[in-house]
Amino acid sequence: MTEKTLYLHIGLHKTGSSALQTFFARNIDALAAHGLCYPEGHTHGQAVAGHVTSGNATSLYHRLLEGRLVPTFEALLREVGEPPRMLLSTEAFASLSREQVEELLAVLSSTYRVRVICFVRDVYPLLWSGYGQAVKRRGATHSFHESVVDVRCYSHLLLVDRWAAVLPSDALSVLHYESCRDSLPGHFLRAVGLENAGLENAELENAELENAGFETLARRVNRGIGLEEVEILRELNAVHRGWLSTDLSDRFLQRDSDSVGAPYVPEVAAIVKERFAEAMADINRRYFGGQDTVQLGIPDSSCIYSKDMDAERQLELYRAAATVAAEVGATHAKEAALARAQALQATEPKIAYRIVKGILEKEPGFEPAVKLATQLALLDSRADP
Repeated sequence: MTEKTLYLHIGLHKTGSSALQTFFARNIDALAAHGLCYPEGHTHGQAVAGHVTSGNATSLYHRLLEGRLVPTFEALLREVGEPPRMLLSTEAFASLSREQVEELLAVLSSTYRVRVICFVRDVYPLLWSGYGQAVKRRGATHSFHESVVDVRCYSHLLLVDRWAAVLPSDALSVLHYESCRDSLPGHFLRAVGLENAGLENAELENAELENAGFETLARRVNRGIGLEEVEILRELNAVHRGWLSTDLSDRFLQRDSDSVGAPYVPEVAAIVKERFAEAMADINRRYFGGQDTVQLGIPDSSCIYSKDMDAERQLELYRAAATVAAEVGATHAKEAALARAQALQATEPKIAYRIVKGILEKEPGFEPAVKLATQLALLDSRADP
């Protein structure tokens, strides 16, 4: 009897999990045709639509925490008929303690040979991506530098080590996100052994996937936010105390943007070099055969962090923010965004200063307006502060 295999995709965080889950959800039939079952989760419709989801195994994660994993897994097997090869995906599993990982594997291993797959990311881009997530989803207002001052560990190494400690050496596949990013689904299909999918080309282009019967992704899912988006979200998070950050960032993410790379911040670069070089060497030694695969990933110093942004892009973002704020009745946030947009359009510093002064009258604690007022006063002595 052929041994059944369950592939468990656990992320890690900020390595394209939402994009992969959209690919899986849209290709359930194609995956099944190649012998891999991807059960529909409760967020299946959202994943098909290209929205951010938590994957098809989220219910198993929650039932594990509640002590009801066994009946939930048994119900899943009855639903899908115990396929010989099955794929489950959720980043939530990566957050489990060692004891919880052991409990999960004990239950899954009662029916399947378990194979865990995860991606890890270069250090600096991981820190920037995590910071962007805090700004767009948790209403953060602090700077990138402030976000890493107290970070002492490379989280991806800690998480992979936790799983490696309880898995057989051949049951864990660790992939490098930056090396796979241009064709994440193709590399993943290779990792789960779909040799019969016709994936011959090492480049794994979309055309090759399409020829093998898979629907590819026309646009990015849960893309990172660019520097100008981060700065504007930070400003507006300060106005509405962060409760609009998800709505605002979702609107921003509807725009196509190439500004997704991490900016160079000298202070952050120094922290990364000082604190994470050893961890980088460790992960390469343990999971990549000693090759210099995972990098510190510090951007070129020409990508210098700057708050000088293209006025047209700023204007578009502030108008989008005002629209979202109006839709949810956040009057102060709407007025602040509109006034900021007006100030951007003003050609005379004196006029711009009057507009900003109006912001301050309605939002005395709106720090960006205070800074702008100071800048404008310095630009034109006629603008009497």
